Amino acid sequence: MQKAFDILDRELLYYSILNNSIDGNCYYNVKSIYTNTQSRVRQDNINTNWFQGKVGVRQVDNLSPLCSPIL
Repeated sequence: MQKAFDILDRELLYYSILNNSIDGNCYYNVKSIYTNTQSRVRQDNINTNWFQGKVGVRQVDNLSPLCSPIL
């Protein structure tokens, strides 16, 4: 299940949200959360450089449980 969060196509997420009649401010808020995202990896108190995230959804985020059932 964890890998599904990592590889989710965001365009498919947006399509699924609209297809389930979720539009307007809710749709645009979700879309803005995943626009120009940056991440880094931390292991043993060492951080990587920041990199652009183009796929996947945030994990351990308030929105994550809401997005999962839509797909």
